[in-house]
Amino acid sequence: MSQPNYEGFAEFVSAEAEAGRLINRAQERELRREGVRSFGLKDSESSWFVRGVASRSGAAVQSDLDERVERILKQQLDSKDRIRKKDFENTARIYAAMISDKVDVKSAKIHLKEVMERNGWRPRRHGILRRKRWYNKIKIS
Repeated sequence: MSQPNYEGFAEFVSAEAEAGRLINRAQERELRREGVRSFGLKDSESSWFVRGVASRSGAAVQSDLDERVERILKQQLDSKDRIRKKDFENTARIYAAMISDKVDVKSAKIHLKEVMERNGWRPRRHGILRRKRWYNKIKIS
């Protein structure tokens, strides 16, 4: 069996990470496959390289961000698994800042809504009329 080409794979990931500041799940999966297929790495090694090189080059990996955002949202849930509007908006700003200039707060809110729905979390009613309108206005494409 041939020796894994660690340096070649690190350069390959570095080139891909520079192309965009956010490596989404599909791109990460493709990079990991390429590491296994073309560079002779194990899946765990290729995953480690993708995250490490992306971090070094200043890019963000969406799967890492999702884990962090889920932990933040989980801390802000009330006893009935609901989140307040203020906490949701603060988390959206944090998420957008972690990705830097590639994602605005509006698209961060869309992604957070997807995370909430995936985990079965609900919005907490807000305002005088106690509506969830703030949450329903966020449209998932």
